[in-house]
Amino acid sequence: MHGGRLKSLQGWSHRGRFAGPEEQRSFGLMTGQATTLMSAKLLAALGVTFVLATSTDEALERLKIQSFDAIISDMGRPPDSQAGYTLLDRLRAGGDQTPFIIYAGSRAPEHRAEARRRGAVGCTNRPDELFEMVLSVLGQGREPN
Repeated sequence: MHGGRLKSLQGWSHRGRFAGPEEQRSFGLMTGQATTLMSAKLLAALGVTFVLATSTDEALERLKIQSFDAIISDMGRPPDSQAGYTLLDRLRAGGDQTPFIIYAGSRAPEHRAEARRRGAVGCTNRPDELFEMVLSVLGQGREPN
C-alpha cells in the first residue's frame, strides 16, 4: 500500500479495517465538484475517507502538508478544462508518484490511454470502475481495465 505516512483525519486504514485513534488518516485527496462529492459519499460508505480540494492550487498546497494513498481528480476545473492533467503533470514533474485516478466525463479509449501515458492509474466516468481503481490501489481489488 502506498503512503503509510499519513497523518490525519479519520477512518480508513490498510486492508479495509477502521483505524483506531492512534492511526487515523485520510485515504485520498479529491479535487472537483458535485460528481466527485457524490462519489466521495459512496466511498465513505465503504470506510474510505477523503479530503476535498476545489482547485489545483488548493490540492498542491494540501499535498505540501499531508500525504495521501491516492488522488482522485476530475478533469476540468475553471478556468482549466484539463485541470486533471495539469495537476497530474505538476505532481509527476515534482517527483510525486501518488496513485492518481481521473474521474471525468469521458472514458473514451484515447482519454484512458492519455491518462495512463501521463502516469495515472486510469481514467473513467463510471462509479463502478472508480471503485475498482480505488480498491486496486488499496491492494484489494482487481487490476483496473
